[in-house]
Amino acid sequence: MRTTTTIIRFLFTLFLALCLGSLVGVQHASAQVSFTGNTTDGLSFNRPDCTGAIPTACTAGTVSARFKRDVIVIGSAGNYDILSTQTFDGMLYLNQINSPFDPNNPANNVLAFNDDAPNVGVSRITTGLNNSGANIAAFYHLVTTGFDTNEFGAYTNTITGPTGGLVLVSDGTNLSNNLTANTSAGPVWNRPNCPTANADPTSLASCAVSSGLSPRFAVHNFTPSCGGPFFFFSEQDFDGFLMLYEESFDISNPLQNLVAYNDDWPAQGQNRRSAFLVNLKPNTKYFFVNTGFDNNSAGTFEQAILGPQNCAVVTAVEDTEEVPQQYDLSEVYPNPFNPQAQFTLTLGQAQHVAIQVFDVLGRQVATLHNGPLAPNTAHQFTFEAAALPSGLYTIRTLGETFNETRQAFLAK
Repeated sequence: MRTTTTIIRFLFTLFLALCLGSLVGVQHASAQVSFTGNTTDGLSFNRPDCTGAIPTACTAGTVSARFKRDVIVIGSAGNYDILSTQTFDGMLYLNQINSPFDPNNPANNVLAFNDDAPNVGVSRITTGLNNSGANIAAFYHLVTTGFDTNEFGAYTNTITGPTGGLVLVSDGTNLSNNLTANTSAGPVWNRPNCPTANADPTSLASCAVSSGLSPRFAVHNFTPSCGGPFFFFSEQDFDGFLMLYEESFDISNPLQNLVAYNDDWPAQGQNRRSAFLVNLKPNTKYFFVNTGFDNNSAGTFEQAILGPQNCAVVTAVEDTEEVPQQYDLSEVYPNPFNPQAQFTLTLGQAQHVAIQVFDVLGRQVATLHNGPLAPNTAHQFTFEAAALPSGLYTIRTLGETFNETRQAFLAK
């Protein structure tokens, strides 16, 4: 029996399955969706023992049964009716909003449950479901299983909800493969500063280029073959932002072509998850950018994308061509030196640059430049140390989008 380690691994598998066309969910323009599945080849777990259709309590069970799990992504709150017809004596469980499902501890996070309603082979759950906020969406786990070890087979689940409420349904049983990347070694930029009170991706008009914030970022791209709703989910080990760009991504103009963003999902304080629900155009290149909240926020993230079934999607890949060369800082030469050392700096974009020199005690001993520099020009700088004692010196070059140091040893 496998253990679900993170929500993100589960969601990314859904994305891969969608790309392969292996999912059985069918999306409708109406508020009803039907999909089929089969528990015959499903994993086994000790199904929970619950009291009441809307459980007052669920405890760890002792009866082993095969199961299949599906994910439901909804875009609006309301009452939802989930009807499951099975070729076996089945049971139906629904997990709490945005909660993980762990087959080793399946009694956790159960929102609703039904055994036989109105008879054997039919299970039904009617309950209110919530989304996470404006345009953010939410997901639930729906588990179809048998009454005991001998009960398994095909099933059809039909979900009816408010108009426009049901967005995506996919099989999420296989748990493997996820896009994992790290921003720690990425370039820096002045990320857009967007409202975060409600983390609403439609508030793009209120975004502005941040000043004083230059976190590192990683950018990936993908191209969907069909249009429709796509759910983006990122789980980070740092305080992160998730941003989506359409057709192009320009680090020097971070507001251009920005179509969605999220800081803390599903609400303020959830600073290690970012997500949004957005409609994408077919055959259009998109860039999603994972970045930190500030200069001290960087690390590993796991990214998932869930879209309509049978939608061929070019696998998301790291994009380096869209990130212009920000700077090229040469090594100091000669090194060791006496009494002069030189180096060159070439910028990919015009910006203010400060170049300072510090001794081994951290004292500033020289300023080589402090002002604007033009792009695409090799600027040469000279460190004159005739009046300084022998020793190791650190040259710090600080721009708007980078911070780099070089060391040089003065040997008299």
